[in-house]
This record gives sequence, C-alpha cells and structure tokens, in this order.
Amino acid sequence: MAADSGPPLAGPLPAASVLGPAPGWPRDLSPQVEVLEDPHGRLQLPEVLALPLQQWRAGGATPLNPGFSRSVWWLRVRLQHPLPADTPAQAVLELAQPLHDDVQVWLVHAGARQPLRAWHTGDRQPFASRPVAHPHWLFPLRLEAGEMVEVYLRLASADGLHEAAQLRLWEPQSLLESAGRERFAYGLYYGALLALLLYNLFLYASTRTALHAHYAAYLASFFVWNFAFRGFAFQYWWPEHPTLANQVVPIAAGCGFIAHGIFAIHYLQTRLLAPRLHRVLLALLALDVVCLLPPLAGFYAASYMLLVPVGLFGVAVSVWTGAVLWRRGSRPARYYLLAWFGLAVGLVLYMLRMLGVLPANALTEHGLQVGSALEFVLLAFGLADRMNQLEAEKLGAERAALEAKTALSEQLEHQVRERTQALEAANQRLAEMAITDELTGAYNRRHFNEVFGPELRRKARGSEGLALALLDVDHFKAYNDRYGHPQGDRALQAVSTAVRRRLQRAGDRFFRLGGEEFAVIFLGRDAAAAHGFVLSLCAEVARLALPHEGSPHGRVTISAGLLYLPPGSPHRDPQAVFARADALLYEAKEAGRHTVKSETFEPAP
Repeated sequence: MAADSGPPLAGPLPAASVLGPAPGWPRDLSPQVEVLEDPHGRLQLPEVLALPLQQWRAGGATPLNPGFSRSVWWLRVRLQHPLPADTPAQAVLELAQPLHDDVQVWLVHAGARQPLRAWHTGDRQPFASRPVAHPHWLFPLRLEAGEMVEVYLRLASADGLHEAAQLRLWEPQSLLESAGRERFAYGLYYGALLALLLYNLFLYASTRTALHAHYAAYLASFFVWNFAFRGFAFQYWWPEHPTLANQVVPIAAGCGFIAHGIFAIHYLQTRLLAPRLHRVLLALLALDVVCLLPPLAGFYAASYMLLVPVGLFGVAVSVWTGAVLWRRGSRPARYYLLAWFGLAVGLVLYMLRMLGVLPANALTEHGLQVGSALEFVLLAFGLADRMNQLEAEKLGAERAALEAKTALSEQLEHQVRERTQALEAANQRLAEMAITDELTGAYNRRHFNEVFGPELRRKARGSEGLALALLDVDHFKAYNDRYGHPQGDRALQAVSTAVRRRLQRAGDRFFRLGGEEFAVIFLGRDAAAAHGFVLSLCAEVARLALPHEGSPHGRVTISAGLLYLPPGSPHRDPQAVFARADALLYEAKEAGRHTVKSETFEPAP
C-alpha cells in the first residue's frame, strides 16, 4: 500500500495547516498532505485510522497526480485552529478538479476513531450530492478554538483514470470573491467563443463558404469540451445525468480533434499544396473517428489512452504542415502557426503552474483559456485575411473586366485577327506533323502519295523537267544487327540531315518512304545535272563517315535510282514512274551499291 509520492513518514507528522489570518488565500495544502495507496481498494475508514504512521507517505510540493491507476488513493491533512481565539474558525477545503469519479471525505478529531462529518460525492453521482453547488469539490469546515482535526479523502476511479488531486484551503469570503472573479472571467471567455461561433455560422449562411462551417464546428467542439471539462456543463446542462456528463468530455475532445483536422486540411489547402501530408492527415482523421467508439461504450480511461496520442499526433502533423507551407510563402499557414503558438504558450504556463514551477495567478491558472482564446482570435484573423484576399481578387477581376469591356470595341477586330492567325499557324503545325516522319524530319509516305501525282500533272503542263530519285541505305539490316536499332535510328537521322542540307531550292522535296528507303523530287534540271546532283547526295552521306563494318565500303553509304522526265513529256502514270525508279534503284544495288543508276523518260515520237 505504499505510494510513490514521497518518502515514508518515519519521523514526526507534517505540520498542521493553521486556520486564521494569512498573507493570502487560498493556501496550497500539498506540503501538508500525506498519501496512502490502496492497490485493491478494500480499505475502509476504520482500517485506515488504525494504520501505523509508516504506511503513509509525504505528498511532496506538488499535488498528487496518479494518472492511469487502478488503485484507490487516500489523502490526509491536519487542520488546526490556534489559541487564543474567541470565535470558531470557518474555512472551506477545495479539491480543485471537477472530474473525480468517486470522492469520500471524513472530518475526524486528531487521534479519534469516529468521524465528525462525512461526505460522499463524485462526478458519477448527481450534481446535488456535492456539499456546495460549485464545479469543484468544496467542503465547509468549522473548528472551535484550539481544535485540531484530520481530513481524510478517498479518491477512486471508475475505470482507472485519476485526475490531479490538488487540495486548497480557503477563507469563505476570499472563496466567494475568487469565485465571482472566476465566473466573470469564464463568462467573458465563453461569451467570446459563442460570439465567434455565431459570427462564423452567420458568415456560412450568408456566403456558403465551407471553411466557415469547418471553423464553427471546431469552435463548437472545443466550447462543449471546455465547458464540460471545467465542470460547468454538469452543473448547468445535465446535473441529473452523471453518465452523460462523463461521456461528453472524451466525445467532445474527439470531435474537437476531428473538426480541427478538417479545418486544417481545408484552410491550409493541403490537397493542393502538400498532397503527401494531406494523405497522412486523412489517415489520422480516420483514427480519430475510431477513437470515438470507446467513450460511446462508456470506457472513459480507454478513450483518453487512444484519443490523446492520436489527436496530439494529428495536431503535430497539422502544425508541421503549416510550417512547411509557411516556408513556401502561404499566408494562411502564417496565421495558423501563430494561432497554435498562442495556444502552446498558454498550455505551457498552465502545466508549469500545475507542476509548481510558476506561482498560481490569473495567467497561469487560466493559461489554457488564454491560449485557446488567442488561437481562435488569430484563426479568425486568418479567415478574415483570406476573405479580404478573395474580395481583393474579386474587385481586381471586376476592374479588369470593366477595362476589358471599355476597350473591347477597339481591340475586338485585332484579337480576332490574332486568334485567326494563331489558329492557322496551329493548323499549319498540325498539318506539318501529319505529313512529317517523326524520326527523320522528312515528309512521310502518305504525303509522297498525295503530292507525287499532282507534280506529274503539273510537269506535263510546265516548262521544267521533273526528277524522282529513290534512295536506299546500303546494307542497313546488317547495320541494325551489328549496332542495334537505336544506333540505326541515329544513322537514319544523320542520313536525312545530310540529304536535306543539299536540298536548297524551293521545289526540292525529301520523303521517307519507309525503313531505310527515301525519295527526292526536284525540278528544273536536265538529265545530266540531275544525275550529278544525286551523286552529290551520295557523296554527302559518305562524307558522314559513319562506321559500318558490315558494308564493303566500311561506312554508311546510299544507293539511288533516278528517273528524269524532261519538259514536254506526256503525263505518265505515277505508279509506272515510281516502279521504273524503283527498278533503277535495284540495278544500282546489283551494281555494287554506293552508286546511282539513272534514266530519262523521253517524249514519245
């Protein structure tokens, strides 16, 4: 039954807290508290009164805070009304935490075995079981002159989660004044939250902007949680329903984490600006929803064991996301981080007060409220800034539209002409893409089929001759087998570039008919000049000096079949002309390749 709160009481008893004039109220009784742990919860008051002094432990400088524990915890503190005094001393003992499940208190004369007074209350019982109608546990005391009493408190948890057990002693008038100031401060705090909530609901109803609805849901969840966590909801909303009072606290906390996550996702635009972190936040939201199941089944401690780490991790990821987006220049992320900094400062002040590092004052006692108020106000500023940005963008768009409308009559014809030209250029590019071979940049076979027949008809009516040269890369299959198809593609590109470099007249056209076979159509030369020109094409390719170990020439070369149709020759069938040029190409290959075979179609006599 030994507790871990401090050393065992092997020496004299801790000094009794003296009732009477004091420099300030309330008095923290933590240094005078003795602690006893009952792991099995079987001890009753007579057995506790009979225990030796060594079973108790000193409470220490900070309040008892067992956290998750199945034990029952006993606290003992001595109070004394010093002599001389003519009137009884009035005092109020406060257990300053509204969420203790089962609280039993006995007032016993020092050394006696029977209690003078007894109270049995807790937040698992109706609110009327409390000695004083107050969110905290208040026990009025009266001591006669010279009287010393011992106060025993038995604190039990329904499912293993204990709240901090801070004992304070008040003079009744000081308590009344403090309660008035506290109620006033909480009234301002909750009034501000409700005002923000109603304002954002009004904005949502007016603008149908979902972000205001998400912010209002976060405000509402936090308001309900804080109102229940501070004990006001049990006192004013459902005093006869302790089960509901216990379930609301973790459910509202879970809803708050969920609402915050949804708000953060939409406010920070994580789907667009941080997609990876967006997926993490969605997964944590799903876990938050799962964490709502234990409190619905009445498992209060299990709710917090799941909800607190998951929820806090979700908040941490949200804050990290805000930091990432701030570095990227996001204005909403700036307000978001500043808001969470305000809440973090308030929470740290509150925790340091609970640990005894900072003195109890209005700021440290209500640090959580101050921090959350700062958070909500800064988030409201962030929403307002975003609305201002949207309004400025809207006004800018309207101004630009007005200017465009004013200038439309002058610019319409110019814009139509520009767009028509752009469309024609785009159509031209599409047309060129449709007739161009993607690998070599030459015209493709389809375009050759389209233009060759018309060119023959124009030649029959014109004064210039027409030459058709079919080109073929020598031993190209062997080249591909030896060097690979990617290198073969690069060789075809090099051949195409070399040939096109020689085609400088407007009527010269170059085609890739398929594989390694190409065609050239050119005008205005006699048969000898045409033959010489095609020979120069072969020489140009040879000068590339592309190695080809599978060729007798040791490099990449081309062969050509040239058919020349002089001016005045009758119209001939395109297929017959092509077939004759192809036969000449075959003759060039049979003659050893890297050569040109040519022929002239003379006019019929």
